[in-house]
Amino acid sequence: CVAGITVNREHLANFPPVPLVTVTHLSPVIGYARASELAVEVDSVGGAVLDLAVRKGLLDDVQVRQIEEAAGLVGG
Repeated sequence: CVAGITVNREHLANFPPVPLVTVTHLSPVIGYARASELAVEVDSVGGAVLDLAVRKGLLDDVQVRQIEEAAGLVGG
C-alpha cells in the first residue's frame, strides 16, 4: 500500500464487475451458452468466472492466462 492513495469509487462504478467482463472473452473459447451459464452462477453465488470454468473442467491454466491477458486483467 501507498500512503494517501484512496479508491475512486465513483470511477470504479463505471466498470462492469470483473467476473462478468471475462465472460466476453470466454465466449469464443467455451461458447456463448456455457459462458452465460457461468455468469449467472457466479452472479448468484459469487466467485470468479474463470475459477468456476476451471473447476468445471472447461478451461486449463494456459487458457485462463490467455483470457486474463485478453481482458486486460494481467500484464501480457
